[in-house]
Amino acid sequence: DELITLNEVAGEYKDRGIVFIALNRKETLPAAERYLATLPPLDNLVVVIDNDDHFYQSTGGYAMPETILYKPSGEVLAHERTPLTREQMIASVESLLAIE
Repeated sequence: DELITLNEVAGEYKDRGIVFIALNRKETLPAAERYLATLPPLDNLVVVIDNDDHFYQSTGGYAMPETILYKPSGEVLAHERTPLTREQMIASVESLLAIE
């Protein structure tokens, strides 16, 4: 459900220069594609396949789902280690836009 909501929120901000990335970790591309085929199209997200778990581990990740917001400089603005509601996603994006 969170991926679908994230895709919807990303669609609302698609003209604001924000990139929304969904990370699929520790699965092969065919396995990820099978899973993604069960969902509505996620046209507003960039889906990254992290089959060796490199990126996820580099973020200090330990619980899925996690949401990380990066400033344009690459610095982490927020790292949430819990599912987010639509309202929380929007509040996080708005906080990112407020610092630009």
